[in-house]
Amino acid sequence: MRRGAGAGERLGLRVRLGVLAATGALVTGCASSGYTYVANTDDGAYFKVPGDWHVFDADEVHERRTAEVTPERAERMRTAQWAIAFDADPEPTLDHVFVEPSDHPVGYARVRDLDGQERDQFSLASLRNEFLPLDRISQQDADRVEPLEVEEIGSGEVGGEEGLRGVRLVFNIRAASGAVLTYQQASFVDADTEKVYLIALGCTADCYEDNRRAIEEVARSWTIKEPRS
Repeated sequence: MRRGAGAGERLGLRVRLGVLAATGALVTGCASSGYTYVANTDDGAYFKVPGDWHVFDADEVHERRTAEVTPERAERMRTAQWAIAFDADPEPTLDHVFVEPSDHPVGYARVRDLDGQERDQFSLASLRNEFLPLDRISQQDADRVEPLEVEEIGSGEVGGEEGLRGVRLVFNIRAASGAVLTYQQASFVDADTEKVYLIALGCTADCYEDNRRAIEEVARSWTIKEPRS
């Protein structure tokens, strides 16, 4: 397993986008740059992925996540959150994102509203568990999760919006199949504790090492700015 990087290797999650979508919450391609630029201007979230990675749009992700819930619950989820997924596998599928990755990077980006009860209790520990319930998994089986890097991040490291606070993690986790997966995650809450912004991506540990440069570039591109009215 890969061990934690030193301070000199830590990522700064700064603005690195060259072209952003102008309107709406959408995915827009930019073939000449070699990247697909993903923009949710309603919530002020932006990032990019390599152009040959497949991007599942918000409707596809929503349909997958709500397949077994009531229509009323599905509509509440649609209203409260926006999510995009992506898969570098030549045969992309949301199973790689939500069940278990293959030997190609996968990822997930989400913006969701916090309800009143969550706002009262939300903390940096909550951010740490925003993608996977790492604390609960560790309590059940301490050997399943191996933290590699943990870093608190302020608003100056993610672009335009002031008052953001967040956590960046790199960790190994053993999947149900026994495979060791490595993920990088960055999660932030806004100054009013109303919205949570998450990006997480990874794959098997060997795949992560082979694709570290691309994975870190996607993570660095995660940008949170003032939403457009």
